[in-house]
Order: sequence, then structure tokens, then C-alpha cells
Amino acid sequence: MGLNILSPAEQVAAHLRDEIANGRWKNQMPGIAHLKSILGVNHVTINAALRQLEQEGWLASQGRRRCRRIVRTPSRQDTRPMRFRLIPYDKENRAEPDCLAILDGLHKQGHLASFARKSLHELGMNPERVARFVAGVEADAWIVSGASREVFEWFARQDCPAIGLFGRFSDVPIAGVGVRKSPLLASLVRRLASLGHHRIVMLSHRERIVPNVALGERNFLAAMAGCGIPTSPFNLPEWEPSNAGLRRCIEGLFRHTPPTALIVAEPRHFIAIQNQLTTRGIRVGQDVSMICCDPDPSFRWCHPTVTHMQWETKKVVNHVVRWSNQVALGKKPVRQKLYDAFLVEGESIGPAPR
Repeated sequence: MGLNILSPAEQVAAHLRDEIANGRWKNQMPGIAHLKSILGVNHVTINAALRQLEQEGWLASQGRRRCRRIVRTPSRQDTRPMRFRLIPYDKENRAEPDCLAILDGLHKQGHLASFARKSLHELGMNPERVARFVAGVEADAWIVSGASREVFEWFARQDCPAIGLFGRFSDVPIAGVGVRKSPLLASLVRRLASLGHHRIVMLSHRERIVPNVALGERNFLAAMAGCGIPTSPFNLPEWEPSNAGLRRCIEGLFRHTPPTALIVAEPRHFIAIQNQLTTRGIRVGQDVSMICCDPDPSFRWCHPTVTHMQWETKKVVNHVVRWSNQVALGKKPVRQKLYDAFLVEGESIGPAPR
């Protein structure tokens, strides 16, 4: 997925933003007819670009058939690059397309954006350790990836603006953007049940299970119950977030009455589990069905092909960029947005073995 591809409306918005910052127009924007004549694009594209600039706080509507008012006047203070720091869930998080695309989008806005030196996993997902680390980092705002509810609650109490990128930010007074997976999970459970699967296990992050089960995981268990399948800790096991911890979890699951279907949170865990099962002679798609809740470019090279969830990265990136522009205006927005995931079906699921 490319990082530099902008829609026509986004390209027009970027051009108009630069022209406003350079002082080409004062007080109000020209009309759409004039913009069409100088830019050579249609009115639909211009309207979409102007709406984007309104959302970013550059323009304000003055009513139907009236030119938009310019409400952001550039100054030395206004154009100072903001320092955004993205604190990842773990070290591997730094290579994920969503995170890289967000940093790229912030750079295009003229901000200084980079990964924090440590990850939440390295800090033990501990709010006190996170607080000590953040205190030693120069940042104007934080992008917090995959945090626990307790960590998001700590960021929400700080003066420095922050936005949650995935993780458990729901019902916390903090800006956030993520992906709505629960409806897709429920649909997957029903599909697996229809294929004869009754021993379905979901391997999720520990902070989504402890100290209490997160909404998506609760919906997974509810979907199981709705299919008449009894649930227990077997279906949502707690495991130590390490290579050895994952291996022990899989060994325990497959020791006596093995699951016939695994729903796995992350691609790297999926690939590690698939490798472990292969060494035991367990065939994915035949002896056990597997689904991954995140996308990964390597899935295109896998055989059998991997059934996984996908979403439009651009929507997530644009939400963070809009938030960053509000922060640059001195605001502390707390709007949260979830985008729907969709399923890419592969050969890694099939009927339950007899």
C-alpha cells in the first residue's frame, strides 16, 4: 500500500492550504467557479477539498452560495512545526503500514513526527513507567498505539494532547481512531460454526483480557454463545506476550482436545503459530482453520492463502492528520472514530475435521 498516493480532492486541498499559508488570499476564499478556472478541476473535487479545509480549521462556511471565510491566518507562531511522537505498542509496530503512513502524512503537513525511543511493551504497559518516560521526551503531542485502558486514561489527564491509535480508548476522554472488528468477528464465528467448528479459540493481546475483557472479545464470546457453543478460558486464553509464551500457549491448547479454529490478533503471531503447527504435522485449512485480525503484505505470498481482516489505511491516516491540524491551532480535540473492517477470504479456513 503506497504512502504517497493522494486523492484529487486531497491534492487540491494541499495546494489551497499552501496558497493560504503563503498569503495568496486574505479574509475569504474565491468562489468555486474561479477556483475551477485556475485549477482545472471539477466542482465536486473543489467542494470536497474545501470541506476538508473546513474540517482542518482553515476555513469556515458563511452559508449557502457564499464564499468560505479564511479563519486560520498564518503567523510565525502558527507555522512553527509541531513535534509529534508516536509511541508504538512494541518494537515491531514501527514497521506497520498504518504507523509509517501516519508519520508520512504528518511530515507532509510540515510537522516533525517520529517514533518514540521506547514502546509500550518495553514499558510494561505500566502508566507510572510511561509517565516517567514521557516526561523525558520533548513532544507537543502524542500518538499512542495499541495502549491499555489504564495508559489511555493517564494520557487523557495530561495537558499535552494525545490520540489513541487502536487499543482500548473507548469511553476514555481522549481522541482516538481505530477499526470496528466486532461485527466481522461475530460473522466469522457464525461462519465457522456452520462449518462444524465448536472449539474456536481467539488469541488476543493480554491487555484486552486483563484486568477485564475488552468489547471486541466480549462480542466474540457472545457470538459463540449465540451459536450454542459453551465458552470458558479455553476460548480466550491469557498468554505471556513473548515468543516463549506464545509457544507454551499453543502447546497447551493442542495437548489434549485441540481447537479446530484459531482467530489470531496479529500477523507475526499468525505466522509463528502456523510454523509451530507445521512442525507438528498440523495442516492449516484442513486440520485447523486460521484467521488473522490484521492485514500483512506477506499474506500474498502464503500458501494456503490467509483469511484476514483489512481496512482502508488512508481513512485512519487522514483522521490523525485532521487531529494534528486541530492540535496545531491550539485545540485539544477528543473525537473518536472507528472505521469498518472487511474480510479478505483465503484458503486457511475450511470444514472442521472429523
